[in-house]
Amino acid sequence: MGLFKLIQRNLCVNDKFALTAGLQDEMRNRIRIYMQLLASGASYVSEWCSAVYTTLSKFQRRGSMTGLDRNGYIVNDISLSNVQPEFQPAFKLVIDRFLHQFGNLTHSLYLYGSVGRGTAVPYISDLDISVILHQAPRADGLLKMTDLGTALQQLNPIFSKVEFDVGDYDAVMRRNDFEWRFWLKHCCTHVAGDDLRANIVRYRPAMHIGLAINQDVETRYRTAMSQLSTQWDHSVAKTLAKKLIRCDYALLAEKDRSWHVELGQL
Repeated sequence: MGLFKLIQRNLCVNDKFALTAGLQDEMRNRIRIYMQLLASGASYVSEWCSAVYTTLSKFQRRGSMTGLDRNGYIVNDISLSNVQPEFQPAFKLVIDRFLHQFGNLTHSLYLYGSVGRGTAVPYISDLDISVILHQAPRADGLLKMTDLGTALQQLNPIFSKVEFDVGDYDAVMRRNDFEWRFWLKHCCTHVAGDDLRANIVRYRPAMHIGLAINQDVETRYRTAMSQLSTQWDHSVAKTLAKKLIRCDYALLAEKDRSWHVELGQL
């Protein structure tokens, strides 16, 4: 069976479930996106996207509660103690440099991703930092943080990318239950500043979480495809393919009664 049919079949295994959240159009859009990625002719993108079959076909089987605790809450496996020794000096340097330049604007910092899980691979894995500011960031401030991330990656090539995911206190604690609060509680560990996670409740897998944490999927897709249309970039295409696969899984994790974080588990 072709990939298009596999994706289409598995996304629609439960029409009522999909329709409840108004996902039918979103599902069709992502099928189109996958096919455009595959049409690029890049074999590794095809390999990333073919993992969708593994991801989505499992929803036809009984969920295993994997990634959840005994009460069904999502387990957070991110910890500073997991940071591998080879990454520790570069990680410390990134945090110190960020706080030196933006400490007066910063409420708190959090680590997420493979570095915090202890599964990072030197010169391949990204360093991912969530930044919570006291006030909503200005466009020029965000640009400066992006530039700092680029400069720090060049100084520390053990990371393939240094990325700062930026939010503000009001967005986290007052406006954004299913995005920032879930993200900090279950996908991050505290690095610096006042730890907001103690005041955030635990979550179980839910459709609303998948929708909230993937609000940027269309923007990310359009930005990446614009870049790739002028010059092929392995990192950009790989990041986009991973985002799409994780997006689809997050939307169906509630039905599967699981919460996987590594692509190899999907």
